[in-house]
Amino acid sequence: MRRLSFLAVILAIIGCGDSGGSSHSHWHVTYYNGDPIAADEHNSSLLDEEEDLFDHINSDRVSHGLNAFIAYPSLDEVARAHSIHMADHCSEVFYGFESLINPEGDSPLDRAILAGIHEMSHSVVVYAENISYGLGINDHVEAFNDMVQYGPTDVSYDNLHSTAFDYIGVGHTYRFLSEYEYYWTVDFLHSIP
Repeated sequence: MRRLSFLAVILAIIGCGDSGGSSHSHWHVTYYNGDPIAADEHNSSLLDEEEDLFDHINSDRVSHGLNAFIAYPSLDEVARAHSIHMADHCSEVFYGFESLINPEGDSPLDRAILAGIHEMSHSVVVYAENISYGLGINDHVEAFNDMVQYGPTDVSYDNLHSTAFDYIGVGHTYRFLSEYEYYWTVDFLHSIP
């Protein structure tokens, strides 16, 4: 079983202008090759798992005396699309996904901008991402445990317990017989106008 969590924190000054699947997902923002940048989810089981991970993260934060994160549906769509993208390109996971750069060469922040998240316009943005994937990571508790397994010295753990972020988006997908089957993404955002 291979279980990994990774993160990228990007501090950037953004000067972009305002910009306004399958049977279970609908891509509403895509790359030129059809891979998703932002995706709606219609599978209630996957949506429930995403919500359960969001609730689990916030319960853990509150138990540590921290404020709960605020749900951000547009960020869920970006996180979900990244999970789908990892599942669809599982043979390329080690090519770039571990560094949080997708095969198109985009970072987590790039993907959020491409998805048109308005808060990215004319702001200083602190953005991070945790990913988790693996055959044994089949529910939100396993995904959370994978992200915190190394404790306070690990950057994934730090993201989940950081006061630098206000919003999160959670995305999850399952691909039977793919290399890892279960794919999770948590995107973190703090925007300073």
